Amino acid sequence: MCVKQLQSKGLTTFVEDYLLWHHFGKKTKEENLDLVHAFKQSLHTVLSPRNLSLFINSYLRRTDLQIHRPEPGSSKKVQSLKCSILLVTGSNSPHQDDVIETNSRLDPAISNYFKVSDCGGMPLEEQPHKVATSLILFLQGLGYCKYNGLRFTVQKLRPKI
Repeated sequence: MCVKQLQSKGLTTFVEDYLLWHHFGKKTKEENLDLVHAFKQSLHTVLSPRNLSLFINSYLRRTDLQIHRPEPGSSKKVQSLKCSILLVTGSNSPHQDDVIETNSRLDPAISNYFKVSDCGGMPLEEQPHKVATSLILFLQGLGYCKYNGLRFTVQKLRPKI
């Protein structure tokens, strides 16, 4: 419905409410008014309704990754991601279940899941310090950066073996 309304009528109240829920969830939308206001401003000034409809349409038609969690000790080959992964979601995100489902399909040896407390669907904007801290710890765990008590230094891309 949003795509059709964006193409025919432009940015309606229904579309705006849906996009706010999609990005923030209900709790953040009601509590973090300055962030919501800035997002509304960008919807009305920056984005073209037609381009937004094309983006939403491509998002809705995306295909599944077809990845599966490898079973330990099994010789059966399954399609899975081979890189280290950090999944981040907000504790009040409307898409938290999707992130958890994705995490259940990843190899637990290479994946990490981080739920940001007091946050909706946009952890980078709502709790940037918590996300930065988790990212630094994730990179430290991979051996990519080191903390000497005063600052972080990035090492050459050489993971621990």
